[in-house]
Amino acid sequence: MHTEETVAEMLTEPEDGTRLVVQNGDTEFKVIWRDDAEAKNWSPNKTDRWFDAEDSDPMELYQHVKYATAVYPLGEPLAVYGR
Repeated sequence: MHTEETVAEMLTEPEDGTRLVVQNGDTEFKVIWRDDAEAKNWSPNKTDRWFDAEDSDPMELYQHVKYATAVYPLGEPLAVYGR
């Protein structure tokens, strides 16, 4: 487990709307995203603003990456269907 200091030194918190891919181990990946507006509906803590696909409450960035082996930026969509 990484310390909060280690995470802060290696990963500057990205801006609102950012999506990241968090790698935990060799084959486990999850996507997280920062949504400040939605987070206000869930938590009074301003640092709890990162969501994941598991329908959990928003958490601090550190909580999502404390066991990560790597964190990658998720770029622009290649295709968007159903619009």
